[in-house]
Amino acid sequence: MKELGIEPSIILAQIVNFGLLVIVLYLLLYKPFVKYMKNREDDEVEFEKTKKKLTEEQEKLAETMRKEHANWELRLKKQEIEFTKELTMARAEILSKAKVRAEEIVRKAKASK
Repeated sequence: MKELGIEPSIILAQIVNFGLLVIVLYLLLYKPFVKYMKNREDDEVEFEKTKKKLTEEQEKLAETMRKEHANWELRLKKQEIEFTKELTMARAEILSKAKVRAEEIVRKAKASK
C-alpha cells in the first residue's frame, strides 16, 4: 500500500478521528436536539389539550349565560305583565274615584241652585 501512497496508520487515524467526531457530534448536537424537539412536541400536545379544555369550558359558560339571559328575560316579561295589570287596576280605581267625586260635585252644584 505504501507504493500507492496510502499509509495504513494514517487511514486508521482518520477512521478513529471520524468515529470520535461522530460520537462527539452525536452527544453534543444530535441528542440535545432530539430532546429539544421531543419537549417541544410534548408542549404542543399539552397546549392543544389545554386549548380544547378551555374551549369546552368557554362553550359551557356561554350556554349557561344564554340560559340565564333567557330566564331574566322571562322574569322581566312576567314583571311587566304584572305591573301592567296593577297599573290598569290602579287607573280603573282612580277613574272610578274621580267619577264618584265628579258626581258628588255635580249633585252639590244642583242642590245649591
